[in-house]
Amino acid sequence: MHVPYHSHQQDLWAYADIDCEVEPPVIRGKVLGHDVIVSADHIRRVCGSQDTPDQPYMLDCYLVRGCFMRCKYEGDVGAGILYKAYMSPQFKYLAHVLIHCLGSRRGGLDDMRETIQCAFVALVLNRPFNFSEMIFTHMKENVALRGDKKFLMYPRFLQQLIDAQLPDLPKINAYIIRLEHMNDITLNRVMSYRGKERKPTVLSLFGHLVRPDYIAIAGRRWRHDDSDSEVEDIVVPDDDSGDDDDGAGGSGAGASASESSVAMSTIAVSSVSVSAAVRDMTTTADVSLVEAGVVTIGAGVSTTVAHDEDVDIDSLLELDFMATTTSTVTTPIDMTATT
Repeated sequence: MHVPYHSHQQDLWAYADIDCEVEPPVIRGKVLGHDVIVSADHIRRVCGSQDTPDQPYMLDCYLVRGCFMRCKYEGDVGAGILYKAYMSPQFKYLAHVLIHCLGSRRGGLDDMRETIQCAFVALVLNRPFNFSEMIFTHMKENVALRGDKKFLMYPRFLQQLIDAQLPDLPKINAYIIRLEHMNDITLNRVMSYRGKERKPTVLSLFGHLVRPDYIAIAGRRWRHDDSDSEVEDIVVPDDDSGDDDDGAGGSGAGASASESSVAMSTIAVSSVSVSAAVRDMTTTADVSLVEAGVVTIGAGVSTTVAHDEDVDIDSLLELDFMATTTSTVTTPIDMTATT
């Protein structure tokens, strides 16, 4: 377990700078006077995201719009920012987890920036996706901020990187960053649709969310020719990368019209486990701590969602990550160094 320490991360962000003289660029910073380097390769190797440098972290806009239309997104898919409130409960839940864990936001947890939209589509359609590069890009944006606009982004990821390079740093209990994970209260908030006349219709899941062995179709296409869901009314310019391979390798996972098995996964591994953190009101003069979250790759998370008007909150609470993620971190006032 990599417990994040405020003293380490405050220091790194205070001294962080982007070194563009090396290729690819890296972030250089200091923690308690010691040099620390952060790069997409460090994130990939230390945090175990299991992607590759040649994979994209931005997807074609037609592919993204088509996938969200297939999810029956009720807002304007042509807008740069999309909102989880316009999605049915199952897809809204996935968007909620991505926003909290990877959204790199210090506030405003209802909207999805373009990188999060692409991550969403990659998980749904089993597309190759460079999560390491996306996380590093978000970190560079934070470095570019000035003064109190910086915040403690990705505390668990960053602590893993610090511990890998400086394993003998002093760790004082009083500086532990407390993270609060998902519970029944936060899940009920996901299911609410404040300000809307009605919640979007609950839809059958598709793609990699229902078939663990789903094979993504190449190019800008977000569905196979034999798909049984409605066709979206969207015109996509021709390209030469589409093909007509079949939907899923082998027999796929058994799923009836009334019940679908959800498996959130990356391309390289079978599943993604996530533990989302909520707002921590601890602040400092230079860097304000607002959002904290962690994504653990390959922890085997799955759940079942019934295909009817109401989604059972209890079924979401039975997700494996509720039992397997790290316990709540306390902050005793103890200045004794820990190992």
